[in-house]
Amino acid sequence: MSDDDEAGCSDGHGDKMLDSSHDALTSVRELGRRPFRVAYDDGEGPDYHVKDPVVLLMAGAAASSDFWKPVVDRLQHVDVITYDRPGLGGTIWPGRYPELDEEVASLTDLVGLVQGHWDIGQPRKVILVAHSMAAFHAEAFARMHPEVVAGVVFVDPSVEWPTHPPRRRSVALPRAVYKVMDSVAGSLGRHAFAVGVMAQTARSGSVVWHQFQEHRLHRVYGSPDAMAMAVAEWIGYDQQAWDLMAVRSQHAWPDVPTVLLSAVYSGQEQELKLHERLAPMLNARLVVVENSHHLMMLDRPEAIADAICSLVR
Repeated sequence: MSDDDEAGCSDGHGDKMLDSSHDALTSVRELGRRPFRVAYDDGEGPDYHVKDPVVLLMAGAAASSDFWKPVVDRLQHVDVITYDRPGLGGTIWPGRYPELDEEVASLTDLVGLVQGHWDIGQPRKVILVAHSMAAFHAEAFARMHPEVVAGVVFVDPSVEWPTHPPRRRSVALPRAVYKVMDSVAGSLGRHAFAVGVMAQTARSGSVVWHQFQEHRLHRVYGSPDAMAMAVAEWIGYDQQAWDLMAVRSQHAWPDVPTVLLSAVYSGQEQELKLHERLAPMLNARLVVVENSHHLMMLDRPEAIADAICSLVR
């Protein structure tokens, strides 16, 4: 089914792939005992309602929160939070693999920040918008803390049903990457990451390359902490998928509005089948988004914005 042209609230802003039309208030905060860079975008305009849920945009493995900017620019009438996990956004990589329970603890603290930043005298719920591997974090959090969740949007989510626990891995590789990136070879990491992004977007290679040369991401992925974090998240993926299975067995999926956006692109037909299996399990409305690769926030940000707006009120 294809609902991506359904009427929504995106307004045509944010055509530049990674450039934002407005600045967010940012700070580094300890969430779940780890450093996160958090950005707050306050809503405005005649359609803004302070009691609406806060939109929480959750980037996938190794992805900077900057990838969300085309979506943020289409959500100017709602309050939005983006964040970078430890290692990105100028924060320090903690030197270990991230774990699912840590991610849930950090999200719990982040929801607490929502109440403090927008103090309106009553608790505000959040809409979780999770891309790729962050779907593990969003699903676990929603199952464990349904009372604060107003809705969930899964953006081309990772889907796994592991049948046995993964092998425990040494942290030697990400530490080695850190050492290499801390040397003159660090520029290779930025170039390698740019090439990886090109493979996951329908945007032309020249546009992506220009953004990596001109935008803040050129500096973000030159950091040894960022590249070590990226490798740690990729290697730690299987363990988080396994841990999610335990959460599923202990906590039912809550009765919250849920949308699953599935990108359609050549060679990924198997992903759609997985999404078709996951959607009914989460009572989610499945939306097939055409003309998009995995990085849907770059290729079809208006589809994500429309899905979010359908859950706001």
